[in-house]
Formats: sequence, C-alpha cells, structure tokens
Amino acid sequence: MSAEKLGPWDAESIRRARKARGLTQAELADGLGCRQQTISEWELGMYGPKNAYQKLLTMFFGDRKSTRLNSSHT
Repeated sequence: MSAEKLGPWDAESIRRARKARGLTQAELADGLGCRQQTISEWELGMYGPKNAYQKLLTMFFGDRKSTRLNSSHT
C-alpha cells in the first residue's frame, strides 16, 4: 500500500486543501510547525503524515470530506 493511501489525509487531499486556501508549502509548514520539505514529501506520496499531523491537518483545514467538496466547486 502506498503512503498516498494511508490515513484520512493523503497526498492529493493535502495538495488540494493547501491550494484551495491559496497557501504555499512553506506557509502550510509554518502553520503546522514542520518543514516545507515535509509538506513536499507528503504531497509527492513519499510517506504520509503521522497521527499527530493527521489531527493538525484536520484542525487546520477541517475534515477532508468537506474540503474535497469545497475544492470541487472552484
């Protein structure tokens, strides 16, 4: 199973949520307290965010389902 499919926040959902908010990878990293390289690796599907970051992503963006619905209307 690829890292892109692990957990509620996968590579594509992170990328879409970030772009829907108009954030750069560096801005998202600052908001989550991690490095820009980490965001890049998540978005490339190299590995997924650990549980603590899964929770932070949900707090930062809201749940993945509503983020996906909102980004599909743009």
